[in-house]
Amino acid sequence: MSDTPAVAPRTVTIAAIVVNWHDWPKTLAAVASLTASESRMPDTGRVGVAVQVVVVDNESTPPVPDLPPGVELLCSPTNRGYAGGNNAGIRHMLARDPAPDAIAIINNDAVVAPDMLAELATYLGQHPDVGVAAPVLMAPDGGHASSGGSWGFWRLTRYGEAPAGPRRVDFAIGAALLVPRTVMEAAGGFDERFFHYGEDLDFCFRLAASGYGVVVVPTAQAVHAGHNSLGRRQDQLAYYVVRNAWLFAKKHGPGAPIGWAQVAAHLVPVRSWIRRRPTTAAAAWRGCWDGLRGIHGQVDIGHRRD
Repeated sequence: MSDTPAVAPRTVTIAAIVVNWHDWPKTLAAVASLTASESRMPDTGRVGVAVQVVVVDNESTPPVPDLPPGVELLCSPTNRGYAGGNNAGIRHMLARDPAPDAIAIINNDAVVAPDMLAELATYLGQHPDVGVAAPVLMAPDGGHASSGGSWGFWRLTRYGEAPAGPRRVDFAIGAALLVPRTVMEAAGGFDERFFHYGEDLDFCFRLAASGYGVVVVPTAQAVHAGHNSLGRRQDQLAYYVVRNAWLFAKKHGPGAPIGWAQVAAHLVPVRSWIRRRPTTAAAAWRGCWDGLRGIHGQVDIGHRRD
């Protein structure tokens, strides 16, 4: 890795990617928060940021609402999921000349603080060995939702409290990430085989294997509703959690936290059955079977979207 800073020291150009899937009200709120990002930080020691927002509309259907001036729209006729939708936006912006200094991945159900991107960009500029900078995610009720997490052989530990200072973690939640352009180019974006759920964990794991750190910066914050794109579709969520846990374990092999897969494969369906959710339990068992067989991408398990 180069010792040169990953982003420019004073003014950083950022491409912010937001993927929409049939939920324009929340997407427009996310976009509005990004366009309100503070562009200059006089006398604060933080860099200035110039933000270009790109909305990727998965399974796009009319009508498409008017977007704020300067916001780009990419329409996909099919649902490419979190990974595919973000990759489309990433490729679009990296093809620019000049390309942005950094790529921000923002969930459509996240609302970022005005100084979040500047805080993250400042940290990246000061730490060239860091490949992902993430904010503390707050719940809509004001509580702490996530500050990243760590791998354990038998489980993933998610940090719910905000750290006192920047914290190195094994993974950050993909609801809000800032990645230097050079790192994103080397990583090649997200693995689209996951489709939904787990691709952010895979992304962080790959960066760590390449020697880059993942850091949560507590002075940067965003509000995240959580699991918005699936809504109340617990069956779909259970399926992807379990299947993608196995895909992750099979992809990374020895040394990967494969116990996550084993826990997910057994506890998710059993807990769902105990809670009298037989269709969710069945979806989780199917996810286990499909993961073992290497089934990937989007799978319709036969439940309507709420």
